[in-house]
Amino acid sequence: IPAGSRSDFVSGFEDWVPTLMGAVGGSLPKASKTTGVSLLPTLMGESQSARPYLYREFPGYGGQQSIRMGDWKAIRQEMGKGNLKVELYNLKNDPSEQQNIASENAQVVERLTKQMGLAREPSKVFPMPGIE
Repeated sequence: IPAGSRSDFVSGFEDWVPTLMGAVGGSLPKASKTTGVSLLPTLMGESQSARPYLYREFPGYGGQQSIRMGDWKAIRQEMGKGNLKVELYNLKNDPSEQQNIASENAQVVERLTKQMGLAREPSKVFPMPGIE
């Protein structure tokens, strides 16, 4: 890895196992359900396609769900209280998420909300308040 190198590649914790496996010449089992990608090309200074999205959900704090696609981030909070309203932020223009622009971008909200539904896998161990 080039000393002092930097990258703006958007990644998540699920990328570390594929990255480490690639670094040691291994591969993930075919039955693996990870959505992670190897960061090895980026770490080695090579070009790498952006991830299609990063999806997160968290049952704590009343239930939260979010997705990042490119510069867009959609988030739902306090879902256990029945709040399924989606907030939308453009992280390129508003990295501190101060301006919810969902009302001006209905098509983006619709697309990201649909992708959250597709990415979600229900869990008996960690049920999501408000959508289970």
